[in-house]
Amino acid sequence: MNHVVLTSLLISLLLVTGCSKEGNIGNEAVGQANVPEVEAPSPEGARAHVQKYIDRLMGGDESVKSGLLSMAGVPFGSFNSIEITSSTPIYSKSGEKVDGMYSVRMLVNGTDSISGKPIVKNVERGVMHNGTDYQIMGAQF
Repeated sequence: MNHVVLTSLLISLLLVTGCSKEGNIGNEAVGQANVPEVEAPSPEGARAHVQKYIDRLMGGDESVKSGLLSMAGVPFGSFNSIEITSSTPIYSKSGEKVDGMYSVRMLVNGTDSISGKPIVKNVERGVMHNGTDYQIMGAQF
């Protein structure tokens, strides 16, 4: 019984003295926004964006298959694995880095839908950062 009374007294004391999170609401400066930091475009961000769609495809979401792999003419019936092998900035023909553009390369291992034989293909996709988020170029999702 003493523990219940002591615990109740401690909670009441914390609430009265303003040590709780709720007691501090409204003490922030006017006009101050709690905005998370925006991540600068990077090869790692492009890799993570593509990995999100790989995870969806490997989890059974076939709606991302053509946008992710964009391989008409490669008749994958099923996928055993899709591994990102590299993510690098894209450079122009003159050798200048193109801001916000990345090349993500994947090694796709699966089964041919017609013959049932194993297929292993390297797939390269362009990823663009449009100022707010990443997009796989040519994908409709």
